[in-house]
Amino acid sequence: MRLAAGSAALAALSLAAVARAEDIPRCPLLPPVEEAEASKLPPILAAALIKDLGQIALPGAPFDATGHAKDGVNHRLIWVRRQGTRWVAAVEEGGATYRDVVLAYELGYDGSLAGVRRDIAFPATVCQVTERDLWR
Repeated sequence: MRLAAGSAALAALSLAAVARAEDIPRCPLLPPVEEAEASKLPPILAAALIKDLGQIALPGAPFDATGHAKDGVNHRLIWVRRQGTRWVAAVEEGGATYRDVVLAYELGYDGSLAGVRRDIAFPATVCQVTERDLWR
């Protein structure tokens, strides 16, 4: 009896995680902030994201939002935004607990890159965390 109740709770959590992965709001872009296409990121930034998170699925592509590996990729890009030399990437992170990771980088005029922040967010807070990291 307890096993059935535990399995039902686990299934409900898995379904909730999948639903939350699709609930990320569109956040307004306020100038001078710009959105960057994944295919047009500076190579050093793309390499840093892969180094920091591993393989990342493109927005809308399938990924493992729960702890049950199916696609083999548990990160999916939400967006990359830029304000001056500050670049901020928001990424969905699947696993036992679904969450969003927001990474901020400073790209130097000489082509150097420094990671400056790593924050955890959720669909309801990813806009605010991204915005804060763009201006810090």
